[in-house]
Amino acid sequence: MTSIALAVVIFFAMYFMIIRPQKKQQEEVKALRGNLQVGDKIVTIGGIVAEIIAFSGEEDLIVNSGGSEMIFKRKAVARRENPQLNEPEKDNEQENTDVNDKKEEAFEFFEDEE
Repeated sequence: MTSIALAVVIFFAMYFMIIRPQKKQQEEVKALRGNLQVGDKIVTIGGIVAEIIAFSGEEDLIVNSGGSEMIFKRKAVARRENPQLNEPEKDNEQENTDVNDKKEEAFEFFEDEE
């Protein structure tokens, strides 16, 4: 009798810890994909950041990413891209200098290997 009660308790624990949150997340993603609009910035499951420029049929959407137009299924949308409104502005010159320094270090490393 106690083994049956233990099995029931484990089942309910698994349901509330794993199955229920997963269903909730699936519903949120389904709602997101159903509420897409022209102009929304999205991120695909492949990591492509783009802006929706039109819809083609029930399931297809046309996006613009860096000047390239692509067609995706709604299922390929992972999330909406939200700009960070309160993020402090970065010094682009300093950021570019840091990137260039890192590139130089990487090239020096590979040159030393040869």
